[in-house]
Amino acid sequence: MLSDRTGRTYTQAMLWGLPEPAAHSDEQTVTDGLLGRRSLPAVLATATAWNSTDPATQATLRSAGDLFTAVWDADRQAVHSTGRESGADQVLPPMVAVLESHLADPRRLDDATGGGAISQRYVLTALDGMLSLLRNSRYTPDIGTRLLRTASGLAQLAGWMAFDADLSPSGQCYQLLAVRLALASADHDTVANVLGMLSYQHAAGGKATAAIRFAEAAVETAARSVPTVRARALGRLATAYAAVGDIDAFRTATDRCLAYLDHRRDDDPPSHGLVVAACSNSGAPVVRMSWRTSLFYSSSAASFTSLDEQPPHLTERRWI
Repeated sequence: MLSDRTGRTYTQAMLWGLPEPAAHSDEQTVTDGLLGRRSLPAVLATATAWNSTDPATQATLRSAGDLFTAVWDADRQAVHSTGRESGADQVLPPMVAVLESHLADPRRLDDATGGGAISQRYVLTALDGMLSLLRNSRYTPDIGTRLLRTASGLAQLAGWMAFDADLSPSGQCYQLLAVRLALASADHDTVANVLGMLSYQHAAGGKATAAIRFAEAAVETAARSVPTVRARALGRLATAYAAVGDIDAFRTATDRCLAYLDHRRDDDPPSHGLVVAACSNSGAPVVRMSWRTSLFYSSSAASFTSLDEQPPHLTERRWI
C-alpha cells in the first residue's frame, strides 16, 4: 500500500529496519520490475524483456518472498487506457479474432505435452508477437482490451508450462505478468485462475500456508464470476486445505465446488486448468483430482489411506 501511494518501492526489510538481503548485481528475482506502481507501457516492457531472456538465464531466476506483495500491488494498480494512437500499423478486429482463436491451440498442446521444450518455445514465440503488437501498433481501446486478454492468457500458459518443466520461479514471473496484463484489461476471471495456479504450485512445493493464502485470494477474486470460474477457484482451495491436512475444510471447499458445477451455465467459458479440465458435467472428477492431489502433497492428510479408497463423505455423491 505504501509503495502504491508514494510511487516508490518499499521492501519488507525497509519497513522493519532490517538489513537488505545480499544479492549479486546479475541475479534476477521473480518480482523484479513487478512491485509497486507500474504503468502499462512499463509492464509491457518488463514482459518483453523477460520473454526474450535466454532460457538458461531464466532457469537461474531466484524465488522471491514478496510474491504475494507483487499480486497485491498489481490488484491496486491505477486504471490505464487500453488504446494506443501511435504506431506504424493499425490492428483491426479480424486480426484480433484470429489471434484469439489461436489461444485454444497451445492450451491443447499443453494438455498433450506439458512443459516440453518445443511447446514452451511455441507459446513464448506467440507471446512475443502479442507483446510486439501491443507496444508498436495502433488500436482502439476495445481492440487493446482484447489484445491484453490474449497476451495474459499466453503468459498464464507460459507460467504453467514452466512449472511443468520444474522451473517454478520462471513460471511465477510469467504468472505475475499475466496478472498485470489481465487486470489492465479488467479480466478478473484470468486473475482468479492465475491465483489458483500459484496456490497449487505452493502446495506442490510444501508451502501449504501460502497455498491457502493464494487460493483464498482466488475465491475472493472470482466472487462475481460465472460458476465454472468459481468452482475452479474452490477446487484450488480444496487442494490447499488438503495440503495443510485440514480435512474438514477440504470437504467444505469440495462441496462448494460441486455446488457451482451443478449450476454451470451455457455461457460459461471452456474449462481450462488442472482442476476443471478433467471434469465431466456431473463434477465428480473434480473431487477425485483434488483428493489425489492431497494424497500426493500432504503427509498429514492421513485420513485418506490409498488412491483406491474413496473419502467417506463422497460416497453418496455422483462418484464416477
